[in-house]
Amino acid sequence: MRMKHRQPCQILAMLFLTGAATFSVPEPSKSAGKGLFFCGQLQGKWNTFVKRPKRNIAIIEWTSNDFADSGWDNRKRCITVSDRFNQYAPLLTNVKTSNVNGYPVICVPKVKGGSCAKNEVLFTLKAGINPEEVAQKLFNMNRYGNPSKFRFTEQPFSYDSEGELNINVETFINNLEEIIEASENEPR
Repeated sequence: MRMKHRQPCQILAMLFLTGAATFSVPEPSKSAGKGLFFCGQLQGKWNTFVKRPKRNIAIIEWTSNDFADSGWDNRKRCITVSDRFNQYAPLLTNVKTSNVNGYPVICVPKVKGGSCAKNEVLFTLKAGINPEEVAQKLFNMNRYGNPSKFRFTEQPFSYDSEGELNINVETFINNLEEIIEASENEPR
């Protein structure tokens, strides 16, 4: 199934709406301290955070209850995926949407542009869900302003030949930090 291509700026704008925030997390998960990524709460919602020199940045806000009936509530998903981000850290320049075993997934193939194996899945989505739309909601930076005001040297989003969305999480985090810094320096 081919995904509808969108301009990277449109994707970036959509991503700004849900999850990026800085915060000192009072109760990090068991994964805190074991890597760059950890799970914690921000304004009562579970978030995957990345540790940066100046701050912790929320990069994914977990809001879906699609898997709660099977024991995968937002807290458990946040902890598990934060741990997987640490496990796959060297591959996070190549996160993509795909399908594995008939389910839509967000994954990290070992080869750029390659298919995802079962052991490369960051997280599984509910059957019938468009993984691109979920990725756009999860990797969101809009909380800090209009992304069109910025001219980034690298775009974190692209499409492969199959029409699947690719996300360079490292670039996403760098761009997000640039937006946060700019918003902190704006006159109030």
